[in-house]
Amino acid sequence: MRYLFGNGLSWAEELSRYMMVWLIYICAIVVFREGTQISVTAIEDKLPNAWRFTLNIAQKVVCIVFFLMVGYLGIKIMPFASFQKSPNMQIPMKYMYMLFPIASWLIVLQLIANLIRDFGRDHD
Repeated sequence: MRYLFGNGLSWAEELSRYMMVWLIYICAIVVFREGTQISVTAIEDKLPNAWRFTLNIAQKVVCIVFFLMVGYLGIKIMPFASFQKSPNMQIPMKYMYMLFPIASWLIVLQLIANLIRDFGRDHD
């Protein structure tokens, strides 16, 4: 557009930025579902299976607590975001900030499902 008409689309950069943030959080949900997040396992690999299982459960519980807090704080920030509009597209910013509680709670659901799956497995 910039080369054809001498003026770019002012909303395109803003839309791509917001879509990138949404995409990152959607991918985070998938990563937690699959359990493919990057982790350093140097200590974990040296532990016996029973300890490794306990550490794995503890890690998931800490993540659940963290993402519950992020979701709660995301809800708390929504009233402030409802007064703001994006600069170029003029959409309410609450739609951007809505991402944090939604994604956080979906990650919590994935982690709970992973915990249930882990307890159903043999961990000897």
